[in-house]
Amino acid sequence: MKNIKIITLLLLVFMLGQGTAVAASWTYIQRLEGTRMGPCGEYLDTESVVKTGQKLVYWTIWLLDAPGGKKQVRKILRKNEALLNDPKQIRALETYQYDINDAEVYQSLQPSMFTELTPDSAAYRALQHARQDDGSDSVKPNSIDVRQ
Repeated sequence: MKNIKIITLLLLVFMLGQGTAVAASWTYIQRLEGTRMGPCGEYLDTESVVKTGQKLVYWTIWLLDAPGGKKQVRKILRKNEALLNDPKQIRALETYQYDINDAEVYQSLQPSMFTELTPDSAAYRALQHARQDDGSDSVKPNSIDVRQ
């Protein structure tokens, strides 16, 4: 019995000692029709937006209308980087895909190539929520639960 109490206490201390979770605050941005994965809603985590000089880093999630592909992908979470000086560009720094049960089925930590930042990009909406760089990174949200 004493061993169980000690193990329980150690587990509790270990769990409390882990890094703090970052709560996501998902805000609807726009409807996307022409994606490779099909139509979806795009949401911005307004708590994740960090601006450093002319660089903006933030997280978005796409909620697909219907699961797609062999892995039945339903959500795509992306850490984005937008360069706001001319020419304005954007790329994904990290990409995660989740199935219909919110299980991660794919991840890429390899940044994509830069593409042109279009006027309908979520980056412009993200600017409204940007906080100046305080030395902290834009941390992966702990929740992909998007309320429609």
